[in-house]
Amino acid sequence: RQECVNRSAELLMLEDQDELDFIKETVQKPSSYLWIGLSLHATRKGWTWLNGSRLDQSRFQLSSRNKNSCGAIKGGTIIPESCSSGLQWICQKEATPL
Repeated sequence: RQECVNRSAELLMLEDQDELDFIKETVQKPSSYLWIGLSLHATRKGWTWLNGSRLDQSRFQLSSRNKNSCGAIKGGTIIPESCSSGLQWICQKEATPL
C-alpha cells in the first residue's frame, strides 16, 4: 500500500467484472499475483475496500481463508491471500485532465 501512496495513488479497487477483465488483458504476466485494495479484518464483517465500501458479493465471489486476509488478483480472479505474502501490487490514481 505504501508504494502506491508514494506514487500519489492507492491500491486498485475494482468496480465490476469488466474492470477485472480489462486488468487481466492489460497485465503482461496474467499468472502473477497482484495486491489490490481489498481486505478482511476480524473486527469487520466481510471483505472491505480501502475506501471503506463493502465488496459486492453479487459482482465478485470471494471466501475468507482466515481471519486476517488481504485480496489479490491472479488472472481474472480475486483470491484471498495472507497479508504477509510478498507480492507485486497494482495501483490506481485519478486521471489528470490535459
